[in-house]
Amino acid sequence: MDEQSLGSKYVLTETLGRGASGEVWAGRDQDGAPWAFKLLLPELSRDPALVRRFLQERDVLTAIDDPHVVRVHDLVVEGPTIAIVMDLVQGTDLRDVISQQGTLPPHEVARLGAQVAAGLAAAHRHGVIHRDVKPENVLVDLSVDPPRARLTDFGIAKLLADSSTATVTVGTPHYMAPEIFRGQEPTAAADLYSLGIMLYEMCCGVTPFGGRGSTMEILQARDSELPGRPDGLPDDLWDLLDRLLAREPAERPASAAVVRSLLEGMLTGLRGRPAMPRLTAPPATRPCPQALAASVPTHLGTAEATLAASGPGVSGWGMQAAPYVTPMPPVVVAPTPSYGLPGHPPAYGPPPAYGPPPAYGPPVSRTSKTWQWVVGGLLVGALVVAGAWFGLRGSQSGESAQASQPTAAAPTAESAATEPPSEALSEAPPAPPSSPAPVIVPVGAVECERVSGDAFGASARGNEVTSCPFASSVRREYVLSGLQGGSGALRVYSPVTRQTYTMSCSGQEPVVCRGGNDALVYVYGGPLHVR
Repeated sequence: MDEQSLGSKYVLTETLGRGASGEVWAGRDQDGAPWAFKLLLPELSRDPALVRRFLQERDVLTAIDDPHVVRVHDLVVEGPTIAIVMDLVQGTDLRDVISQQGTLPPHEVARLGAQVAAGLAAAHRHGVIHRDVKPENVLVDLSVDPPRARLTDFGIAKLLADSSTATVTVGTPHYMAPEIFRGQEPTAAADLYSLGIMLYEMCCGVTPFGGRGSTMEILQARDSELPGRPDGLPDDLWDLLDRLLAREPAERPASAAVVRSLLEGMLTGLRGRPAMPRLTAPPATRPCPQALAASVPTHLGTAEATLAASGPGVSGWGMQAAPYVTPMPPVVVAPTPSYGLPGHPPAYGPPPAYGPPPAYGPPVSRTSKTWQWVVGGLLVGALVVAGAWFGLRGSQSGESAQASQPTAAAPTAESAATEPPSEALSEAPPAPPSSPAPVIVPVGAVECERVSGDAFGASARGNEVTSCPFASSVRREYVLSGLQGGSGALRVYSPVTRQTYTMSCSGQEPVVCRGGNDALVYVYGGPLHVR
């Protein structure tokens, strides 16, 4: 093929591929250095305002510099041609890898996923949202060992979204976050959702909402259903995927940096585990809590449930399958501890032996509730007096006990949201200390778990009504929240009662989380290791 000039500095030598947004070419500059060139759709150049905005973003796009990003070096506009000059990567894309292998071992999923999250974190620090994270936009650099994931095509989705002439759909339906379909402006959380879909596909070979009859059905399902768990998916990896694929952006991990840290923390535990069988269809989905809330009748009253259900097909107890003509606005639900996830399997083993989960009866009348407030007030007063007496005795015994015990380990400067250097992606596990850091739990509390690799690596239940499986869930949610020792509220699913509760956590050492049905959980920081 004949060489073609691009501006005064570049020469295009051969076509590498074509996609919905344009063509990719290999070429060189006037000094002979090799580059890749993305030639965008010709119709984009017909919008002068769009071309001007594109060139104005040059400094932002070229500033994104990370080993896991295909770096942009220049933007060229020449006549009907708009081109992005990028690194030339020797390798393939992740779509080809999935097509050839079917599924990837969990360790490789976590390793490559951490690298993509690192690339997203670098872009998000500069205020750039990718908007189209998918296997086709992840190049696998085979010039290094082990191969390295590098994210590409930053800014192109936004360019297409701003264009009044391009006819290409912005984003890919199988990977698109539900809030984008609802008409909301994409945020970093939308990129994390797309990353979760991609990781899911790397694990089992299909996307969680694949097999639907149309694009509209895929997008509608994403707004009312949650992905099912593939058989054999490791617990830690599933916990993260489940959080990444939450319907609401606020329920996803706090940042791409948090996701990167969590995936890196799994590498040691996932090493040696085989790839899962490739599925022909995704597992059965689960009802989304927000969609379930929309189906609750509003005549129960505000004391039981306050609902604002709107959108097509909402009637009585159920949501009918009406045509999805306009996006459904978010459902507003009053805070309540009774949201469950029917059919969600326990993730941390059977209920503890000290008793069955609490039973929940039907709603009580408002008259009986008045008497409950009176009786409850008297009981609270009695408990305050008793608590003061026991607290005095506990503080005296606690002081004598602490005099003979080592001091609890303080949190390190490392946290889940800290960006480690690129060398942190090495597969070699960190050398453990000579002895595990001690955890000192308050009198009456029971230590539940220690997990290596997390800044908050231990949990304890603080009373008899709290189970260790629930305490472990609280610790995981706290790590995912990115609070990093601060205060905040969490929504935590209990594998014992199979319900979701609101926990209010205070920022201190240890972190104390209270809520649910009088649940009390302690979360400890520090470089803790499994006993």
